[in-house]
Amino acid sequence: FSKAMDDCNKAIRLSPIDDNALCLRAAVYGNMDQYEKAIDDCNKAININPGRAHPFFVRASLFYNQKDEYQKAIDDCNKAIQLDPAIGGAVAVRAMAYCNLGQYSKAIPDYNQAIKLEPKTESMILYRAHAWAALNEQDKVIEDCNRVIELNHHCADAFGQRAFAYVSLGKNKQAIDDFSRVISISRDARAFM
Repeated sequence: FSKAMDDCNKAIRLSPIDDNALCLRAAVYGNMDQYEKAIDDCNKAININPGRAHPFFVRASLFYNQKDEYQKAIDDCNKAIQLDPAIGGAVAVRAMAYCNLGQYSKAIPDYNQAIKLEPKTESMILYRAHAWAALNEQDKVIEDCNRVIELNHHCADAFGQRAFAYVSLGKNKQAIDDFSRVISISRDARAFM
């Protein structure tokens, strides 16, 4: 990350009010687990351009990943989405934060929106399946897992999640088939047991 940090620092020295360079440096700091510096750069970017969604999204991602500050992440995502409703990343981070707070029914509409913005995003579809599972909506879990499997026939997570849904529905033959598939494609099938 040192080259990226050097490039960001050069850009900021040339233009200290470049909110984009501050956001990029914040992301680099985040990848280096230097969250306080990252959040400080986001705060500076927000002060420079409070009408731009991206700094709020970057800060939300840091709050989400940093110290499990999910409510702060949700607040920043709300602001980012208010400024730019098409910022899919903020919708996705907010959905994940809701799930971590156990607010699965609030997460579902955000996952729906994130998937609408990027329909082939396997991870968002799988995250939504996990939310459906928490709400005991096993048929919807199976639908989402089927969709992921259509996109990626080697997604052990989708087969595993679908297998657990089948178990919940008493469909043991289908569950065994999916667990067998997990074992055949996963290096660490123990994660599903």
